[in-house]
Amino acid sequence: MDNDFLYLNISIFIFNFFIAIAMAKLEIEIEGKYGWAEKLPTWRLKNKWTKLFWGEQPYTGYHFWLLIVLLLLLHFPYVIDPKSWSLSRELLVAGYFFFGVILEDYFWFVFNPHFGRQKFTNTHAPWHAKWIFGIPELYIKMGSLSITLIAIAIYLHN
Repeated sequence: MDNDFLYLNISIFIFNFFIAIAMAKLEIEIEGKYGWAEKLPTWRLKNKWTKLFWGEQPYTGYHFWLLIVLLLLLHFPYVIDPKSWSLSRELLVAGYFFFGVILEDYFWFVFNPHFGRQKFTNTHAPWHAKWIFGIPELYIKMGSLSITLIAIAIYLHN
């Protein structure tokens, strides 16, 4: 991996970290102690397709639009400089996006005064219905997808 691509990976990782903190804090302000948009006036969709990715919790309009805004913001550099787009960069954005979703959700627990790290459990987060080795199944799915996309991006770049 050349230095520019390595720098890009490190920059995206750090940027994602700060986005995840800001998004977690925003979601805490919006949701309070009610995770997964439990008390928000939003649509909820649960079918075989949403279960495949999101698990037992329904996919909500709140989360749909939140993720759309985040994806649009992550693509802003390509609006400024369309020539900078490449498949490997797009895969990096996608891979780090999924990693950022995991970070944001975890930070929601860490920074939420109604939860904290000690309540990051299946007992206190019923919207994460399935846990594997103390980790929500959603994190494993998104983490696997994230690693795969980043690995493909690195392979394509080299």
